[in-house]
Amino acid sequence: MFKNLSLIIVMILGIVTISSFYSRSGCEDKLSPLEQLKKSADKIELVRNRDNLLPLVTLDTLKLGYFTSSESDLLLETLRLYTKTEKLNSNNTSSNLSVIKVENKSELDELKNLNKTQKWIVLTSFDLVDDIPESVDAVFAAEELGEKELQLIPQMIFGARKVTNGNAKIKTLDRLGYTLPEAHGIDHQMLSHRLDSLVNLGLDSAAFPGCQILVAKEGDVIFHKTYGFTTYDKTTPVKKEMLYDWASVTKITGPLPLLMKLEEERKIDLDQPFSKYWKLFKKSNKRKLTLREILAHQAGLPSWLPYWTETRKKSGKFKCRYVRDKQWRKAAEQFSDSLWVNHRFHKQIYKDIAEAPLLKSKKYKYSGLSFFVFPELISQIMKEDYEKALQKYFTASLGAYSVVFNPLKHGYKKEQIVPTEYDSVFRKQQIHGWVHDEGAAIMGGISGNAGLFGSTNDLAKMMQMYMQMGHYGGKEYLKKKTMKKFTQIQYPENENRRGLGFDKPYIDNNENELIDAYPAVSTSKNSFGHSGFTGTFAWADPDEELLFIFMSNRVYPTRNNSKLYDLNLRPQLHQAIYDCLNSYTKNK
Repeated sequence: MFKNLSLIIVMILGIVTISSFYSRSGCEDKLSPLEQLKKSADKIELVRNRDNLLPLVTLDTLKLGYFTSSESDLLLETLRLYTKTEKLNSNNTSSNLSVIKVENKSELDELKNLNKTQKWIVLTSFDLVDDIPESVDAVFAAEELGEKELQLIPQMIFGARKVTNGNAKIKTLDRLGYTLPEAHGIDHQMLSHRLDSLVNLGLDSAAFPGCQILVAKEGDVIFHKTYGFTTYDKTTPVKKEMLYDWASVTKITGPLPLLMKLEEERKIDLDQPFSKYWKLFKKSNKRKLTLREILAHQAGLPSWLPYWTETRKKSGKFKCRYVRDKQWRKAAEQFSDSLWVNHRFHKQIYKDIAEAPLLKSKKYKYSGLSFFVFPELISQIMKEDYEKALQKYFTASLGAYSVVFNPLKHGYKKEQIVPTEYDSVFRKQQIHGWVHDEGAAIMGGISGNAGLFGSTNDLAKMMQMYMQMGHYGGKEYLKKKTMKKFTQIQYPENENRRGLGFDKPYIDNNENELIDAYPAVSTSKNSFGHSGFTGTFAWADPDEELLFIFMSNRVYPTRNNSKLYDLNLRPQLHQAIYDCLNSYTKNK
């Protein structure tokens, strides 16, 4: 049954219920939630760590499973914050990574009969420590395994939190941890009240049917809360693990990290003509444009082109050589519930971009055109598939396993994905699980301007890696000088606030009132991020070590809903977090 296990995490405890860090019981009522958490951490000991198995560093080749019969389990939920973890039961033992729950001495005896060649991590109570087989590689022990311990131990396993007790040694890694706002000087009640009030304004005004907010401070997620429902019929509550269409946040999480990697490897030069790498520009009006100008939206490119109009006849019907309601050749790619596009249409898009007019003068003009060609350019230079390269060099080892293009093709179900708009312009149907952006859709869902889906937590991992100047989980993804180069304003003399791919605050941001500020009055000049048309937003402030992520489907059921912008909600939410900094210390 356990022959193929390569890593098993065993938990020896009774069934627990899910609750927050704020639950209290017994004599601990006299302690603050933060004091309770610290006390729980002090109770945990790592009594064995053979061959420095922990912390788990390499995630891209790790297949982790957890064996349990419980319907829900706090330990499983916390493990899944770090890497894909398969829940197994007695009827499902095919995974090569499993988790088994041992609740009593008789079940403990079963450990001795399991495959001794595999690696094991056991969680147990002190009174059972001496009975753990020598074949087990790592052992955590505590007086009890309550809710707080089950939230803390996985963080220790992945190196996000220190182990202060025990004979075994373990290093820490710069991965996201999960703790209370008070641990970083923020009053939880004040933060919740400020954010809840603004979100409820958005919900009551129908700015969006539901949303998520994640706040991380100094490497710890201190607030992650869901609000409302996925649609206005209020049948499906928003859940933390749900996938959103990131829209233009794709620009800084899809092609940009790969372009940064190519630049620091000197395979591309920001100040050489882009036509040196993209041959279709060589005989066009764009032959002298540089990659620096393009990434900073300073090249004079149009904002967008309606590529999809070329797929239709004057009658409104699709041209059958481009789009059909069934897959008619291997090159046809599905881009909605009932439509497939000819892969060769990519060439028409590239041609349209090459022939597009330029602005009369080079000035700041946000444009997504170049991001359509970046995936193919990256594939040509790397000699690797764009989507696979993104996974290979970034998302897989970050543990950001939910970050994918075309999630339905990756096995995700619609109930795991937040729906977006009813597309009345192009596809004439509800868009759910397919990229909202029409241009990215006609590219088969894989583009550089849009197309990535993922959870809020996994977006936080990518943004935290950026904020840590290219480091995360004990690994260097990008060099510090590369991150600094790409997150700096490139053309301030032209009143262009943009970095290279990254968005930046208004140049005179701190002089503005909240209503005129972007993204918030208190955001530092070194901060960076991006927003998305569907209602997504991600922003990192290295000066404050503050990360803010907002996820919503404000385009449901129509993009004509502009209330998210009219109410100025994202800047207000962002500023509210800054206002709450150090509030706990001041109020104590």
